[in-house]
Amino acid sequence: MNICLPVLENNGLLSAVSPHFGQAPAHLVISPEGEIVHYAEKTACGHAGCTPVDILAAHAVKAIVCQGLGRGAFFRLRELGIDVFQTDCETVDEALVAYRRHTLAPMSEDGLCQGHEHSDHDHDGHPHEHGHNHCH
Repeated sequence: MNICLPVLENNGLLSAVSPHFGQAPAHLVISPEGEIVHYAEKTACGHAGCTPVDILAAHAVKAIVCQGLGRGAFFRLRELGIDVFQTDCETVDEALVAYRRHTLAPMSEDGLCQGHEHSDHDHDGHPHEHGHNHCH
């Protein structure tokens, strides 16, 4: 079961996790053993119809680990049978360790990003309550 994480750059397992799944400049697909299966930049798609979902289908991804994602993506992933886990980890290797230790909470509707921008604060300026999604 491959795992996909949104990343800010291609630095292998040391890549920084992007704050938002759908707005990430790239996505990294990792095998359960921690091997990099695929790296895809949005600009490499070459057409507007390319989405992260295309990457997931092509590489047998069964789980997403991310800091945040929008409502539409969340429900689309659930329809595809892909589990979504929320993390506060800063790098892919940290998130992978937390995933393997089962310390990441499944993403819930309460943790979804509202609108098009993601931050560590909700619309009232209060910090998001990430629940049991600890990196360590």
